[in-house]
Amino acid sequence: MDNNSINQLAPLTQLDIHTYVVKYDKDVYKVITPHYTPEGGSGAIGAGQALSRDFDDLLTSSIDEWMRSDRSFKEAFERACVNGNIFLDPEGENVLTEGFESLRRRGLIQSSDIERYARLWYKYSGKCPKCSSELEKGAKFCNSCGLEL
Repeated sequence: MDNNSINQLAPLTQLDIHTYVVKYDKDVYKVITPHYTPEGGSGAIGAGQALSRDFDDLLTSSIDEWMRSDRSFKEAFERACVNGNIFLDPEGENVLTEGFESLRRRGLIQSSDIERYARLWYKYSGKCPKCSSELEKGAKFCNSCGLEL
């Protein structure tokens, strides 16, 4: 990206970019690339603008290629998806609650949306990311499929 890629950002500003992965099944994933909400932004989550469409395309195509061609990358990616799975984190519910409260204070989410997202949280929380079996609290392995957590 060049210095003019991101509107309203001063040249040479250091950015710590967090990119998230939503993993649905064994080989089905979606990379959620960084977005920002312009000043006076939108009231909807995910309604911001991509930092850079070129960055989005480069990141997604690179991960796709590495998943196909590099077994060690694929294994590391799979481990990261399990190790970083917020649904398996004992503090995950607190992180979720704090995040919702921050978004609500900033006017970026409505109470009805919080309730809807919270229901989704409880639907997926505490389940194996590989086989969707219920997990015992603090489990190191899935009792159904053996996945190391």
